[in-house]
Amino acid sequence: MRERPITRSGCKAAFRIRFERKSGEWVVGEFKREHNHDLVLQFETQFLRSHRTIKDSDKAQIIAMHGVGVKANQIMDHMIQQAGGYENVGFTSKDLYNYLAEIRNSSTQDGDAECALAYLQAKADMDSSFFLKYTVDEESRLANLFWTDSQSRLDYACFGDVVAFDTTYKTNVYKKPLVILVGVNHHRQTIVFGFGLLVDETVDTYTWVLQNMLVAMNNKTPISVVTDGDKAMSKAIKTVFPKSRHRLCVWHLERNAFANLHDKEVYESFIRCMVRYVTPDGFEDMWKKMVDNHNLHNHEWLLEMYAKKMKWAEAYMRGHFFSGCRSTQRCEAMNAFLNRFLDRKTRLYELFQQVDRALSRIRHNEMGADFSLNYTEPILITGLAEIEKHAATIFTREIFSMVQEELLNEQKYIVLYYIDKEGYRTYTLSQYASSDSRWEVVYCQVNQSMKCSCLLFESYGYPCGHLFAIMKVEHLKQIPPTCIMTRWLKTAKSDLPCKLESQMSPDIIRMARYRALSASCSKMCYFGSRTTQGFEELKVEIARLTRRMEELYNSSKEAIEDGICTASNKANLNVRDPAIVKTKGDHGSTSNSHSHVKVRRCSSCKDVGHTRRTCPSSHIQQVAAVVYEKLLLAVVANKLYQLSYISNKLHPSGHYFPLKCSFITLMRLMTQCNEKGFELEIKSADNRILQEQLQNKCSENKELHEKVNILEQRLSSVDKSSMSSEQCISDDYINELKRKIQSQGKKLMVIGTTSEVGFLDSIGFCDNFSVAYNVPTLKTSDAKKVLEQLNVFAKEDIDTAAESLNDMPIKKLYMLIEMAAQGEQGGDSEAIYAGKEKIRISHFYDCLQDIV
Repeated sequence: MRERPITRSGCKAAFRIRFERKSGEWVVGEFKREHNHDLVLQFETQFLRSHRTIKDSDKAQIIAMHGVGVKANQIMDHMIQQAGGYENVGFTSKDLYNYLAEIRNSSTQDGDAECALAYLQAKADMDSSFFLKYTVDEESRLANLFWTDSQSRLDYACFGDVVAFDTTYKTNVYKKPLVILVGVNHHRQTIVFGFGLLVDETVDTYTWVLQNMLVAMNNKTPISVVTDGDKAMSKAIKTVFPKSRHRLCVWHLERNAFANLHDKEVYESFIRCMVRYVTPDGFEDMWKKMVDNHNLHNHEWLLEMYAKKMKWAEAYMRGHFFSGCRSTQRCEAMNAFLNRFLDRKTRLYELFQQVDRALSRIRHNEMGADFSLNYTEPILITGLAEIEKHAATIFTREIFSMVQEELLNEQKYIVLYYIDKEGYRTYTLSQYASSDSRWEVVYCQVNQSMKCSCLLFESYGYPCGHLFAIMKVEHLKQIPPTCIMTRWLKTAKSDLPCKLESQMSPDIIRMARYRALSASCSKMCYFGSRTTQGFEELKVEIARLTRRMEELYNSSKEAIEDGICTASNKANLNVRDPAIVKTKGDHGSTSNSHSHVKVRRCSSCKDVGHTRRTCPSSHIQQVAAVVYEKLLLAVVANKLYQLSYISNKLHPSGHYFPLKCSFITLMRLMTQCNEKGFELEIKSADNRILQEQLQNKCSENKELHEKVNILEQRLSSVDKSSMSSEQCISDDYINELKRKIQSQGKKLMVIGTTSEVGFLDSIGFCDNFSVAYNVPTLKTSDAKKVLEQLNVFAKEDIDTAAESLNDMPIKKLYMLIEMAAQGEQGGDSEAIYAGKEKIRISHFYDCLQDIV
């Protein structure tokens, strides 16, 4: 046990003053200047506890920075730089950590679950449409929780036709999985429909979440649902949303395929079957060809995926609306944002605050898109000006850019013929330079309805180029209403009632005021610091305004309200903190049982229920120490008396050495003797250790000399004929290697060893290759050479890409380029390596982040 060092010395120095009411003056009552210790130097006063305090202005700044996810050490660095050094801050990093812990403890003094539910209940009080449902277990602990606000419910009413949800882990101290249900708005941005905290990941739990979401959304079921393929999720979706189309995440399928299909050709064939749009018969042909060519009839994973083909194959997904969602990446983006502020130590109360910050960020982005939509106009570039202008008028910018691309593609399509039958006109189209391609468009002249065999409108919600070609043939000046999906319009949210402004809490208002004043003062402080006169005048004005603001604050009602404890306003829900759960995504240990709960014990007596400062045995120990000291003094006094008596007997004339030394002096001398003796013992022990080490080194040196002599004798006895035979064998092996090297095309050799590089160079083996590199890593210049040889980037992008590849193994570089090439062509990298296409640098960076 580490003892805390003693800081008190019983110093009597004091300076006390009192206020005389009669005279109205301050009078010095006591002044003692003598200290029994050395005084600290001026630059050391920053470490004195009496000189360390966090000012209210610093507290406000700390709370503001901590609220946006700035770490405590970064806050401390900012405060040090702002104050001009450590000595000017006024507190230490330990004080900062203690203050943040104090804020956290004061926020959850009634229990984490109680405070978290009170926080959500307060939001419900300010938002009449706020929805909250939770369950408790048999021990009254918080189990499942689902919540959503009025804005999310409004978004679901407009864009709830497609829902994607995923589970993220390691976001709270209880290891409870966090479920995020997201969708896509009319700007093709991510929107959140609700959140859920789960006690486990069973079918019943997911069913509970989806049922409560259905209740909150007025029993509106989605058209399509996208998940990562979890079996419990799939069963819950089938139970709650039986009519919804369920799709498995493409990104997760690619990862699973890479892990289960070790053959590169098989993996690429599977990706083509998944993402390529063909008819169901065409898919069956592709699948049969893949299985037959690679003899995969009994592959367990492929058999399982074939049974689920209706949930992932593009051939079966075509014609079902998913708003462009093929994966749960929108959920992953939300998880990535939240993981910047959440970790295993996050309490539920803090978790809800960070979730609200993420929601505010998403909705701010939507407001920015609305602003750009209302105050900008797109550029028209196609020949169908009237149709294009109509599309720009009704669609949002993101959807209009896709419609504009289809308008440009319209020029490639040729109408071959049409057939009139019962009021419907069926057009057959072909594509320029691809006469084998055929599409059919059915057009009804009565209601101007259109339907194309490519099913782009049914899948994504905007007209395809084939429909625009028929519009041109029929001389239509606007897009027919049957080819317009309401969710992509500018007015998608205008028909629903707007969310009423809810009353904001006083804490939020004060924080907003503080941030607004801080932003306003930054410019003034900048110009004031540029000149000496401005600095002095600004200091005077700041001091005057500070006194004035303190007077206003002390005289206002808000100062009184700040001193009132807000705990009485919290509803007593009697919900205990949740138990730590075991999840699929977190393999750490759990401590649900009470036998594993860590109990805090006293560091002195090892008992529970109190600490060292409040230990009842501490008083007894102090009394025992005092008694022991008095007994020791009595024994020493007796010994001194005996020594004096003996000295008188030895020197009767009285000329003896007087024993005037006190007990404290003797104790100091004894302590010094003990210290010197201890130092001598340490030095002697060190000398013995050094002698033993020296002897060991001498014996090791002797053994090495003997081994060297033995090796020299063996080398001298080696026959030269054996050396020549080994050389012949080596030459034959080298010639065999050279014969295996093809003579045509560019060749790259990767040397995976560091011991044979010189040997390969000496035999000229490396000369047979266009490029030869030695692992483990490449420098920027080497990476640039590799990229130039591969010829998969545009020339202007090679330098940029090479700078990001410093110290990267060549194997990982090849894997990175392979991923980027497959992603660009939907799993087919032949066009990239053939030089017909180039890898986009932005997509290359995305793949680089995934590999890192």
